[in-house]
Amino acid sequence: MAYTFYYDSFIVSTYNQRNRGQVYGVSTFAVELRNTNFELIKILTKKVKGEISWQYNRIGGCGSCTILLSLSFEELKDYIKPDYEIRIFAVLDDTSAELIYRGFVENYRPKVGTPDSAQIDVTGYVGQLKRVPVIRTYSNTEVSEIIKDILDQDVLPNTSIFYESADIQDSGYVIDTIEFDTMADEAIRTLARIAGNFEYGVDRNLDFYFKRKDTTIQHFARVKKDVRDFDEINDYSNIINRYIIKGKDSFSDTVNNTESQTLYGIRAKMISNSSIITTALSQRYGSMLLAESARIARRASINIVNKTSLFENTIPLGKLAIIKEPVDAPTKYGADTYGSFKYGGLISYDIESVNYSIGSEKISAKVQLGQPRPDISDQIEQMNFEISQLRNI
Repeated sequence: MAYTFYYDSFIVSTYNQRNRGQVYGVSTFAVELRNTNFELIKILTKKVKGEISWQYNRIGGCGSCTILLSLSFEELKDYIKPDYEIRIFAVLDDTSAELIYRGFVENYRPKVGTPDSAQIDVTGYVGQLKRVPVIRTYSNTEVSEIIKDILDQDVLPNTSIFYESADIQDSGYVIDTIEFDTMADEAIRTLARIAGNFEYGVDRNLDFYFKRKDTTIQHFARVKKDVRDFDEINDYSNIINRYIIKGKDSFSDTVNNTESQTLYGIRAKMISNSSIITTALSQRYGSMLLAESARIARRASINIVNKTSLFENTIPLGKLAIIKEPVDAPTKYGADTYGSFKYGGLISYDIESVNYSIGSEKISAKVQLGQPRPDISDQIEQMNFEISQLRNI
């Protein structure tokens, strides 16, 4: 799909929206407001106040975005409607630009003051999965085939999301029986956990993807060059090595990691998921959760300045290696193989989420690395399950 890019009311270039992986040196940005048919409504670039910040998540894809605008109280009211789209571009030069973020408007907050201003809160299109119910039972079906069926029957007809079959990878696991009576985001999250080591979401091209996690190093950052801050933590507080899984009706099952229990003692957690109705599925579901939670969580955060490409230009994201110190190649590796100089002291992490910002300079990124923090959605899921149980009494 080709789109015409507008910047300050004149056409700069026509480019291919699916041109991924382009490296750029950003000097400025552009912001468009489009309607639900993706037609251009207004260019907001000159009204942007300060930097724009947005998020990309390993689980979810394009996340939230906040834009502050310098304009009069009533100026944008007639132009903006629910679900209108925001597109952010990195301007590469006088003739080209790259789409770097796409989401839909969730809140518009005009503020009276001296001067007046407004804030637009935007979310990635993965948020539309929360609006779509999935009420269906699947038996003897592989995980990715269930996801494709949910996309075809429920998601595509009711959202702006698309997908390509090649972006939904086979998990290799066949579910005996699973029963959904929930929203699409919860159904897909459950399926991703059952698959294990997968990442999914909606990218800036509105394509849904479900891909096996990449455990190789795809990105590098050098201390004292591109890394402004580096903070590392080994978190012992959230070790969980026993899950008590509550499924539909009175179904209950326990899943253990005995090796972790020997090391740290029993650390249990009760979780609820009304889609799980068989022991085989609960054991798989719990074991995939334990693969992450039964060990010490190794996390870090870094601030990277002068970013020259987006991490999500490669999906799955892969690992990021932090280069701590230079090593003299002839001393450690041999000059014939590695040349005259080599960086060493690598520490690699999974990329969990990236908070980008762009202003008059190049893009900067605050990256959350390592194992994910406890998901508040689990707590909400538990509350919804308990409410459902009370209603059935």
